[in-house]
Amino acid sequence: MHLVLGEPATGKRVLDIACLPGSGTLTVRSLIGSNGLLPGEAAEVMLENNRARVAFPGKAVANEESGGIDVEGHGPLAGLAAIVKTNRPFVMAVKGARFIMSQAGMAEPYAALLAACGKS
Repeated sequence: MHLVLGEPATGKRVLDIACLPGSGTLTVRSLIGSNGLLPGEAAEVMLENNRARVAFPGKAVANEESGGIDVEGHGPLAGLAAIVKTNRPFVMAVKGARFIMSQAGMAEPYAALLAACGKS
């Protein structure tokens, strides 16, 4: 199961959230590049706004499509839930890159992700 977030005006993907159904855990991959990271180095994807902050630790990974270095992190579904519950824009940040994201239009896809990924 995947929830892919992006820029509505361009269709550019910026964040890919995936899970194994029923696992309660997520793989969160930024698709905005980074600065100063090499593939395999420890890194994290940070999601935050003025009401919540959650880190998904992981590593830098090569993006064959863009030629850049993205970050893939892992963590509990509850981490994403903390951000979504605020119903406010949030920042996705990795070393050397940030992207501000709106939650507009996210409620229904998030509910499907929660239903599929949550522990039964």
